[in-house]
Amino acid sequence: SDSDPNKIKTWLDGEIAKIGLLQKTKSRTLDECAAKVMHELKSKTRFERGVMTGFPGYDQMVGPLMGGELAILAARPGMGKTAMAMQIARNCFMKDEPVLFVSLEMTAEELTGRLLASCSGVNGRSLRTGDASDEAIKKLSAAQSDLLGVPLDIYDPPQRGSTVPVIGAMCKQAISKRGKLSLLVVDYIGIVAAQNPSKFKRDDIAEITGGLKSLAKELRIPVLALCQLSRDADTGRPTLSSLADSASIERDADVVMFLWRENFVAPETEFIVAKHRHASVGTLKISWIANKTEYFDPSTPVTGTQWD
Repeated sequence: SDSDPNKIKTWLDGEIAKIGLLQKTKSRTLDECAAKVMHELKSKTRFERGVMTGFPGYDQMVGPLMGGELAILAARPGMGKTAMAMQIARNCFMKDEPVLFVSLEMTAEELTGRLLASCSGVNGRSLRTGDASDEAIKKLSAAQSDLLGVPLDIYDPPQRGSTVPVIGAMCKQAISKRGKLSLLVVDYIGIVAAQNPSKFKRDDIAEITGGLKSLAKELRIPVLALCQLSRDADTGRPTLSSLADSASIERDADVVMFLWRENFVAPETEFIVAKHRHASVGTLKISWIANKTEYFDPSTPVTGTQWD
């Protein structure tokens, strides 16, 4: 009913976002998140222009993610969607192009820990267990230093989910702070809250994907939104119909990409471009490096310690 407290709260959140009065829900810089992660580890307490993904096979086949586009990255749980999204984000912010990463499932510290592990070559398990060796801590500290000042902001609201208007307000806050925004990542669509909740999930998803597409167009930036695949994808290579509540996602997305492994624990992964409004579609072969929680494109030159 109209008096439902949850619906009233969701509506109010959207209205507050629209008038820019988000006083208490602010994104945190990567510097702040990295400092907290490293403190906990050492103390033993717990665009207006295109964005290249950093995966040469993809970039050569279809080109960059473009401003105004909604790109969907979908896979089954545990397949590494967040890891790939962070790799794409990293390719952007390491070129001094500002990124806002909306993390609705993982905390900012968890996400930052993954990034530090990936950049340092340290097994991410040590950040989860707190038993990092002195050598690992040295490498992680070096990675933290390398990342100081990069234009990445992470928004991890304390409540599960956030509406598109609130996400839009966070984008505008980032633009005010950074001067511009080159990429928005939303992890993930299934837990974005509808501003006007329906009794049908498909209607909520339609509101959310339409809102994200509108936001991409309004800010003239690419929006990369993560999405779960239905259980049908467990039995075979995914198709557009494998998208959970697929009608609006397929309709609103400019680009749809899948990650799929026939053998869940094997590194060999198919990076499938299933839809692209402006380019060809196809499948690329990449490898999942589990202990780094990162994907490796065989056409990428191997340098430094990242793949040691």
